Amino acid sequence: MRDGGGGDADGRGSCFPVEGRPELRADPGFLVVPFIDAFDFAVLAGFAYALRKNTAAHKRLIIIATAGISGAAFSRWHVAILFHDAYAAYAASYVFFLLRATYDLWSTHRIHRATIWRSAFLAFMEQISRFIGPSAPGMPSHWVQSLGI
Repeated sequence: MRDGGGGDADGRGSCFPVEGRPELRADPGFLVVPFIDAFDFAVLAGFAYALRKNTAAHKRLIIIATAGISGAAFSRWHVAILFHDAYAAYAASYVFFLLRATYDLWSTHRIHRATIWRSAFLAFMEQISRFIGPSAPGMPSHWVQSLGI
């Protein structure tokens, strides 16, 4: 959330008021990041559940899914390059993918398929949010507002 807004002549832009706190306005473009993170986690956790008999793939998928939602935590760190910058926080979470690939190379002398494909999926989804977020169909706020929430 951010205080105020910007963009239109009335100063509100595309922000909408937060219920119970009229001085605050929620930025609907911001909502796309948590929705995409939740979707990514659900997809990866679903694959992990489906592959629970294959312990190597299951473990890797759970670790990658957890690393995918770590971007929100990184953006709350009070480090100048990460603080409230979703895309820098995503880039910081890519360190976990590199560590996972490095561990695969060290332990099995190859990178596991689950590490490669799921890390690529997560990186793609995180970067595509940059383009989906500002678009009207990509804004979950329209869906939330239509529900009266």
